[in-house]
Amino acid sequence: MIGLSLCLGLNLLSSLKHYANTFRWSFLAQRYVTLETFDLTLHSSSLINITKLMILVALLSLFWPVENSLTPLMPYGNVTVADLNMWHVYPEFFINETRKELSSLPGTPLFKGDNAWEYRFFNRDPLHQYTNYILSERKVQAITVCEQLEVRGGVIDTEEKVAEFGSMYIEGKAPGKDWVKYEIPEQAAGALTWIASVNAFCGSRCTNFTVLQDRDDDLVKNPGLFLCNSTLSEITKTGIAWNNWTEKQTRSYSQGSKWSPAKVVKTEDVENILMRFTIGAVAAFDDHGIRCKLTNQHTCPRQGQQLDVDWFWILVTIVGICGIQLLALIFLVIFANRTIVRDESFFSMAMLLSPVVSRIGRAGMNLSGDEVMNHPKLKWKKIRYDYREGRNGQPNQVDIFFEGRDQKEGRKSWAGRRFLLFS
Repeated sequence: MIGLSLCLGLNLLSSLKHYANTFRWSFLAQRYVTLETFDLTLHSSSLINITKLMILVALLSLFWPVENSLTPLMPYGNVTVADLNMWHVYPEFFINETRKELSSLPGTPLFKGDNAWEYRFFNRDPLHQYTNYILSERKVQAITVCEQLEVRGGVIDTEEKVAEFGSMYIEGKAPGKDWVKYEIPEQAAGALTWIASVNAFCGSRCTNFTVLQDRDDDLVKNPGLFLCNSTLSEITKTGIAWNNWTEKQTRSYSQGSKWSPAKVVKTEDVENILMRFTIGAVAAFDDHGIRCKLTNQHTCPRQGQQLDVDWFWILVTIVGICGIQLLALIFLVIFANRTIVRDESFFSMAMLLSPVVSRIGRAGMNLSGDEVMNHPKLKWKKIRYDYREGRNGQPNQVDIFFEGRDQKEGRKSWAGRRFLLFS
């Protein structure tokens, strides 16, 4: 489309320039004009060049309405992805509701399945991470399996028992097993306390959690204790201790918060909270976390451009170009049919204007154009472009006529005449 617009524009401008040059000489041959008007008319080609540029730009704007593409380009290059070695509310959808556009969302989306939470990674342009991105084929799932234990009593926190055991503890019993004392680094009445094991007892992508909901005097009458395995598919879990415990990470959340609901939790509740927290951490990494660059990828998103063609205006432009050329040709035939057109050579123009500058003589070699036109010997003079008929079989010769000195010669048929043109 760009090539077509350029060809049409150049074709129109070439024709208009030819017509304008012809009309220029026709105008100068019609009447006597001042030297200034004569000079401006000869320099009309510069105005034609400006008009050419304006028309060409206008044609390009009509033929080339470009907007940002809704589908990004996929050149070969580098992409930036989440670096999950380092640590917001994210929108939640069902696992069959894919979301590729993030501009209307507060963060990258999370997807909830029947027994897992899923996150789908985005490839991002390193230079424009939050405008040039595309949903990749990579995804990760967080799966949690919990078991609720039978509890005997509550959290033991007396000084004597703590000194004997080494910390606060609670006794729990799994079905078919003996009673076991579980370490409780901290507690909060009625709230959930999450105790994560630093060591990988259940695998390199799995974290053991001991979850305690301690009793209070209002909502939670009996304490709840859960053992959970939280697994993140194909992701290695690392962590930093939140307290002086080196083997466990513990955090209690206020009752009624997102991670500690104001109710007696069940096994399904604990599993869902753990999976949601884990997959939310992955989303935070991918959305606002530390980035690492992958080189030489085939899915590097770039902002593309799309061309919207308005065929109505294209047809109007083409018809307009043909119409302008036809009208210009008609006017050319009517008003400038027998005009003698000079070429653009400076030597040819110097020969034509020699009758004018010869009145000043060689003393005017250093004068500017304005000084020549305002010279006492030329000021107030009017000239006309014309030709003198040859005598005794000599060819006609173009010349400059001065008003009041040269009479306009009668015009006979030009057929069979010969002209001497200085080109």
